[in-house]
Amino acid sequence: MTTIRAQLEEAAATAGDDPSKLICYFMDVSRSDISYRRGITDPPIQHGTIEDLPAWEFSAGYGGVNGPPLIAFSKRYVYVQACYDGQEWVEAVPRHPKYATFLPSLGGG
Repeated sequence: MTTIRAQLEEAAATAGDDPSKLICYFMDVSRSDISYRRGITDPPIQHGTIEDLPAWEFSAGYGGVNGPPLIAFSKRYVYVQACYDGQEWVEAVPRHPKYATFLPSLGGG
């Protein structure tokens, strides 16, 4: 089990960013929000810090996407949710790839 906050903190640490300085945009989607899960409605997008992220736990293992929608920014990186074959995580992508000091590893098959 994990939370979107834990995944974002891990990605920020790997990229060398301070998680408390990230600007986050997210949807606080509860597991029981059937209209969202069926694609009927979208909850409003919220803005805040890592402290404001939804706290509910989800399985990031293989299967469907379970984490709440998220995008976060630092001065050097954009943090996005990544998913491959049902497994999900947060990935740091350089804001200016031309000046990147590292590039994320992308899965493949």
